[in-house]
Amino acid sequence: MPILNEWQIEIKKNSPIPIYHQLQEALKNLILWGDLKPNDRVPSENELSQQLSISPMTVRQALNGLVSEGFVYRERGRGTYVSPKYMKHPELTGFSEDIRLRGLEPSSRILEFKRVPASELVAKNLKIQEGEVITLIKRLRLADERPVGIHTAYIRGNIEIYQKELEDLGSLYSLFERKNIRLVAGIDELHAISANEEISEILEIDEGSPIIHLIRITEDAEGKPVECVDAVYRADFYVYKVRLA
Repeated sequence: MPILNEWQIEIKKNSPIPIYHQLQEALKNLILWGDLKPNDRVPSENELSQQLSISPMTVRQALNGLVSEGFVYRERGRGTYVSPKYMKHPELTGFSEDIRLRGLEPSSRILEFKRVPASELVAKNLKIQEGEVITLIKRLRLADERPVGIHTAYIRGNIEIYQKELEDLGSLYSLFERKNIRLVAGIDELHAISANEEISEILEIDEGSPIIHLIRITEDAEGKPVECVDAVYRADFYVYKVRLA
């Protein structure tokens, strides 16, 4: 990692521009110019504070700004790193297809795979009777081996899905295609929430960190719901982009 002197970061303490904003923009430019490359470690709060003679609180404010903009991400106990890429959600695609479009390598780890009775909310979303047996698939989603999100998919009970075939294929949407189930529409509902203890442990982020909570209902060509997905994503890795006609 280059030393700060090589980057020529200049902080003008008499400027009307807040110091944290000067540092935030300087680091952002280093990322955009390629001096700081994807997955490079960003100097710590103490390193930046000491070498630039500014307070750690000011440095923290600058880094928080970069996190919220998606330029950097934090790994608990390790430090702050340059984000590999924004993950912008495009049209109706599965996670694996989406991540490959970003030039990253997707992978998953199955946390739960079982048949369960549908709750009132899931039954309403899938337009089935409460208590009807469905398939629940909970997976940790990774991009370049980094935890990015947790997906819990609830699939209509009349669709036969087996854990082995999902593990072999890797993509649930590709598995749907193999079973001649064509997804043609989807409804997404998003909320910003804070990571609880369980989510923070799985996604390797600090408890209370901002995350994106997404509910998706996908439909087949006949307009029948196929799955309801309850997902959470790291906010520092995920950007939701919608084109308005």
